Parts: sequence; structure tokens; C-alpha cells
Amino acid sequence: MIVISQPTYLPWPGYFSLIRQSDHFIFLDDVQFDSRSWQQRNKILVNGKYFYLTIPIKKKGLKSQLIKNCEIQDNKFFRNHLKTIKHNYSKAKYFDDFFFEFEKLNAHIENQKKLSDVNILIIKKILKILKIKKKITKSSDFNTQSKKTEKLINLITISKEKVYLSNTGAKKYLYEDLDKFNKKKIKVKILNFENKPYKQLNSNFVSNLSILDLLFNLGEKSLDYIDNCTSIETLSQ
Repeated sequence: MIVISQPTYLPWPGYFSLIRQSDHFIFLDDVQFDSRSWQQRNKILVNGKYFYLTIPIKKKGLKSQLIKNCEIQDNKFFRNHLKTIKHNYSKAKYFDDFFFEFEKLNAHIENQKKLSDVNILIIKKILKILKIKKKITKSSDFNTQSKKTEKLINLITISKEKVYLSNTGAKKYLYEDLDKFNKKKIKVKILNFENKPYKQLNSNFVSNLSILDLLFNLGEKSLDYIDNCTSIETLSQ
């Protein structure tokens, strides 16, 4: 089963559920950058409410840039993000177990120029923490010139996979294009992720935060939580 998804910043737990269920995960890095997406930001908990951590991006040529070409404005950003994370999560039960892993990334991140490289570096670190091992590649490595559904189908075909897994947000357009997948004998499945409440630092549960919130609060139980929140359906007409 193959999953194809854009590299996002400090993704939410559902992102790692997709990787967990895959045999082959492809970072979709050669598509249009969207400044309103999760490609450059994500949410953590600050004073009981969600707060965005955002990577500053060079804006020149932004409207036409592919994700893989998008450059970081300030390579010291992660150092500042770490300070914010520490200030707000230092009292979390498993904070000391994992925070140092992200601190160790800082020097590597400060040497990166591209947004996608930073995101992939962090995602691979989190996969290592979660002990998730999968085949991982980038769509830019395949050099496919097609777009949208055709691009996905080409990537799946080149990878010699027969089952494509995507998230709930893509369900509508995948259903509309399902005949294209059927013609190539590719089965389409949808992963539904229910962000069930868990114990956070505040009394009222705030959902859909970065996986950092989950790691610092649940620790080694994070992977069990992810599995318990996951269900998969087969898309059919």
C-alpha cells in the first residue's frame, strides 16, 4: 500500500498514521507551494489554546514555486521554536524523554536552505522516535511531469503498487476520479483518523495539534494511541 503526501512541518498524529499504514511513503515535493497550508506551519498548545509555529519563507517567486524549491528566510527559526516549545511543554510528563531529540536537530536544520528538506528531516526524526520503519522516497526523484490525479497514478504505477491510501480530506476528489484509478487497476482506500481526547496540560482537550503535543503527553504510548484512532475504508462507486 502506497501513500503520497506533501512534507509538512511538525505534522499532526494523523500524518504518521498514514505512514504507519503504508508500505511505501512518497513525499510529494514537486507540486505548487501553498502559503496557507501546513507545509510551513503547525499548531502547539499555548495557554490552553492552539498557537501556530511558522517557518519564515522567502516570498520572491512564491506564487510559482514548487515545494522542493521553497527557501527559508531565517535559518535560526527552529531555535526560537524550540524555546517556545520548551516554555509551554516543560511540565509535560514525557517532555524530558523527547525534547533533547529535537534539540539535536537544530544544528542540522540551521544548515538547511529548503523548506522541504527541513520538514523531511523532522518527520524522519519523529518516525525514528515512534519506531516506524518504512520505504520512503520523494516524488521529485521520479521526475513525473503530469499533474493532480494523473501524477498520483503515475507515481503509483512506477512504484508498482496496487493500493493507494489517502486521507479523508481527499475523499471527494478521489471519488470523482475513481474511474481513472480503476482503469489502472489501482484500489483506493481512505484513512479516517479520529483525534480522540488524551490527557494534555490543560483540562479542555484541544484537537489536531502537532504530534509534539502527543509525544510530550503520552510518550511511548503515542503509537498505540495513533493505531487506536485509525480506521480505513475502501472507496467504491
